Amino acid sequence: MNELVITNPNDLRTLIGEIVEEKLTAFAKWFESKIINTNNSERLLTPKEAAAYLKKSPATLYRLKTAGIIPAYGLKNGVYYKERDILNALKRLN
Repeated sequence: MNELVITNPNDLRTLIGEIVEEKLTAFAKWFESKIINTNNSERLLTPKEAAAYLKKSPATLYRLKTAGIIPAYGLKNGVYYKERDILNALKRLN
């Protein structure tokens, strides 16, 4: 049998907000796992991994990103770099 629950608008707004936040967090985790588990040609690196990959400091990596040399990708509060983009940014020296 269905129950009728009476609540005030503020409690209802809070309840809906909590449910939406829970579902969005679950979706973000699922989506992030799909991005991170891509094939090696599209492998994503965290800033720490990307800096280690280049054997440069995180500050240097940040400067390369802000200069538009290496693009960065974001999801929620995370920043990622594609390994392919890093390799493409490297130039051959004679």
